[in-house]
This record gives sequence, C-alpha cells and structure tokens, in this order.
Amino acid sequence: MTFSKQILDFYFSLPKDSPLPNGVETIYPFDNVETKRVMQTFFDKYYADTKPRTYLIGINPGKLGSGVTGIGFADAYHLEKYCDIPNSFDKRVEISAAFMFEVYTALH
Repeated sequence: MTFSKQILDFYFSLPKDSPLPNGVETIYPFDNVETKRVMQTFFDKYYADTKPRTYLIGINPGKLGSGVTGIGFADAYHLEKYCDIPNSFDKRVEISAAFMFEVYTALH
C-alpha cells in the first residue's frame, strides 16, 4: 500500500463528531468533495510510493489552511502556486502555510 493511500485512509476514517469539552469545536474538512479531490491530488503527487517516510501532522487547522484544504501547513494559494494543484478555494494566504513554503523553497 502506498504512503499516499495510508495517509488518505487515516484522514478519511476520522470520525466527524467526537465528544469535546464545552467551547471546543472541530473543523472537519474531510466530507467536502473539493477537499477530498485536492487531498487525493496532493498526496498522490508527492507520496504515491512505498518509501519509508516521516510525516508531519500539523495542529490547529485554520479556516484558511488545512481546515479547508485538508493538507497540513498548506493553504489554497500555495497549493495552486507552488504545487500546481488548482482548486476552487478562496486564495487567501494562511501565515503558517506561507512560512512552511518559505522553508521548503529555501531548502530546495
């Protein structure tokens, strides 16, 4: 099984409704058709192999980043501009995504 499939199976099997303390809410983008398409495209593009991997899972998915795209540290703007993954999401920049893409660019 490819690493891409493992990641997608994990995300798409997360429960939508989990018991949370009062005042805590979940952002659950995984039932959105466009989010699923973008995730499938991204993970198949970069992780469709069986090589050993380290995968960084981000926290606090924001309403401009992974809370919309389903991809940690990636907003719609950077996915389209740097990863060549067109999407219909609002192209506003999320600060942590901008930082991470600056790091990726500097390293490559």
